[in-house]
Amino acid sequence: MRHGENREEQQSQALQQSAAVNGKTPAAVRDHESSARSATTDESVATLLKGQALAVGNLNRAALRLVKRIHPRNEIEGMLAVQMSGAYSLAVEMLRRAQQTDRVDFLAVYGNLAAKLLRVFAAQTEALARLRGQTGQQVVRVEHVTVEAGGQAVVGAISTGGTGDDTKI
Repeated sequence: MRHGENREEQQSQALQQSAAVNGKTPAAVRDHESSARSATTDESVATLLKGQALAVGNLNRAALRLVKRIHPRNEIEGMLAVQMSGAYSLAVEMLRRAQQTDRVDFLAVYGNLAAKLLRVFAAQTEALARLRGQTGQQVVRVEHVTVEAGGQAVVGAISTGGTGDDTKI
């Protein structure tokens, strides 16, 4: 309970200091910060990402670079980018630990965790592509084909082997 009270006290002091420096009342500073958070500019997304990255833990520089390289366009993509970065960083850490351990039981644990985290990362990558509308739409074309008794039919794409012959099957 004491830790939560200390954090609230620190936030209150920071708000008062910011107000004193800017010559504004604490309420005005709070309102200004609130309106800045609601804006959907690149700067506010970047600020949100930095805050989330700190909340998740100290992401190393490579993980933060990954978040920036994803170029999130909104807050949802930003949150997903932070999750992707965390999952990838942790997966790499588990692989590193698996390489360094001499115990078979630890090797199995680290290897399994790394595999699960990499599957999560792949799923998150697909989710980001879906959010951005980058998934290719699958088109199924069905044509009417009649095969008589004793006849043969081929289903699928057929290539003639590149002989230059334009014969179609």
